[in-house]
Amino acid sequence: ELLEQQTILDSPAVKCRSTKMDKPDGECTVYNRKGKVTFLLDMNFAVGWEADVYDDRGKLVGSANGKLAVPELEHDSDVDGLTVDVSCTTGDADERLLVAMRTEGRAWIRSQARALLTELKEGHNVQNKKASVQSNSSPTKPKPVSEAPVSKPQPKPAQSEPNPAPPAALQAKFVQSNDRRSEDCGTRLAGVTQWCCIA
Repeated sequence: ELLEQQTILDSPAVKCRSTKMDKPDGECTVYNRKGKVTFLLDMNFAVGWEADVYDDRGKLVGSANGKLAVPELEHDSDVDGLTVDVSCTTGDADERLLVAMRTEGRAWIRSQARALLTELKEGHNVQNKKASVQSNSSPTKPKPVSEAPVSKPQPKPAQSEPNPAPPAALQAKFVQSNDRRSEDCGTRLAGVTQWCCIA
């Protein structure tokens, strides 16, 4: 699709198009190493072309066929400096046709070679390892800053208050009770003393 049946040049004086691509020769290897997908390409190919030449009044004055040959295309080729051989196999091509194919024909085949390399890279997801790691990694969320625990003031223990003094009535009863106990003890002691004297 990139090389066959494509318009190379369309001007009032020269009209040129590609025809059929010769069987390409070479190899292409795609491999994955340490998470990095890449490929190696080394090939050569040729594309047929056919052109018509017109005069100033638009009348066909000649036609020719030929080939645009690329002797070496690699994965890291400098496409702008790619070698393209122009040949004319049949027809009565004049100088205008040869000049057109050496300029426009070579520029066209180089642009198609650039598109071919880009398609191979995108078709096999060829990318740098760093870019792959960054696209798969999710952004890390910042950890919340832990706040220092705030010590709450401990409630002070309630101070024990002195027991209130009993009412005056209770104090009187307590004194009377103690007096009675004292009298009983005195009576008993007096009795014992008297008994001892009698004896």
